[in-house]
Amino acid sequence: MKENDVYSTWIEIDLSAIENNVELIRKKTGVRVMAVVKANAYGHGTMPVARAALRGGAAWLGVARIEEALNLREAGLDCPILVLGYSPAGKVSEAINQNISLTLWSLEQLISVSSSAQKIGKQAKVHLKVDTGMSRLGVQPNETLALAEEINASPGIIFEGIFTHFARADEEDPSSSENQ
Repeated sequence: MKENDVYSTWIEIDLSAIENNVELIRKKTGVRVMAVVKANAYGHGTMPVARAALRGGAAWLGVARIEEALNLREAGLDCPILVLGYSPAGKVSEAINQNISLTLWSLEQLISVSSSAQKIGKQAKVHLKVDTGMSRLGVQPNETLALAEEINASPGIIFEGIFTHFARADEEDPSSSENQ
């Protein structure tokens, strides 16, 4: 194979399209939109995509790890940010200090986050993740109410929300997602 027989691939990200798409989704649904920018915005550039989504009216940004959330804060973004994945205990206080919301799915995590918040004299904002089929992270549906009640009763905790992750949202047959 000759060198000139191989073509380089490239991708061009239209940030105005991201901005417009977020605006359309927000207007059509009438709800607050979270732009998930984890993993370098899926390889498209965290900061440019986050800023475009916010210009389009995104109310939240979602990331997988605390480090990603802290990078957004360091870049000057002060919008609500939710860490969708696991938060190591050693980083929780820093996240709370930076007004970053955390995801919980176990009593052990709740106790750890509550303790961290109380130690620094602040409130930790948390969301509860329910495992409805992904089998990765999340409390089991039959344990959700009990953990939600524990979250509501815990000192140093603000219970902001609850969510799940569709296990097979990309399949043509929507029945499994509808069952979730």
